[in-house]
Amino acid sequence: MAEPLLEVKNLTVHFPTDDGLVKAVDGVSFSLLPGETLGVVGESGSGKSASSMALLGLLPGNGRVTNGTIMFEGQNIVGAPESIMRTIRGRSIGLVPQDPMSNLNPVAKFGAQVAETLLAHGLATRRDVDKRVIETLEGSPLFAKQSGMHPAELRNMVTSPGGTSAAALPELESGRLRTVLSEAVWAAYRRTVE
Repeated sequence: MAEPLLEVKNLTVHFPTDDGLVKAVDGVSFSLLPGETLGVVGESGSGKSASSMALLGLLPGNGRVTNGTIMFEGQNIVGAPESIMRTIRGRSIGLVPQDPMSNLNPVAKFGAQVAETLLAHGLATRRDVDKRVIETLEGSPLFAKQSGMHPAELRNMVTSPGGTSAAALPELESGRLRTVLSEAVWAAYRRTVE
C-alpha cells in the first residue's frame, strides 16, 4: 500500500486574543494518498482556512499550531524553518484561495505574474521564462491568449461560480504541485446553493 503524501494527526491551532484563546482547529486528523481527493467541509469559521494555512506554515500573526503533526512526504513540517517551507510552498503544496483573482497584482500583466512564479520556484531561467510562460498557459485555453492582460480584464472573462479558481490553474500547473489546497471550490459551491 502507498504511503500517505500528506498525513495530519491531531492538528490543533489556537489564536490568543484580548478576549481569550480562540481554538480555531481542535484535533483534526486526515491522510491523503497520492492521487486522492479530500473534501473538507464546514460552516464559516469552522477552521477550514486555518487548517490550510497551518499546512503551509502561513498562519497569520498570533496563530500557532499548538499540537499535532503535519507529515508531508514523510517529513513533519510543523515548525519547519522558513527555508524548508519555501521549498514546499508553491512547488509541492499549493493553495487556491477563495478569490484567487484578488491575489493577483492589479497593475502587473497576468503573464508576468506567471513568469514570476516560474522563476521563484526554479522552473524557468531568465533566459527561457517567456517560452515557459507560453508552454504553461497552452494547457489552459482561457488564458493562453490573455497573458498580456491585466487581472481586471481577466476578471470580466471569468464569471461562472468557481470560475475564478481557473485563474490559479496556470500557476498551479507551472509548479508541478503534488498537493493542492482549494478554498475556491467550497466558496463556489456555497454561492450556488445560497
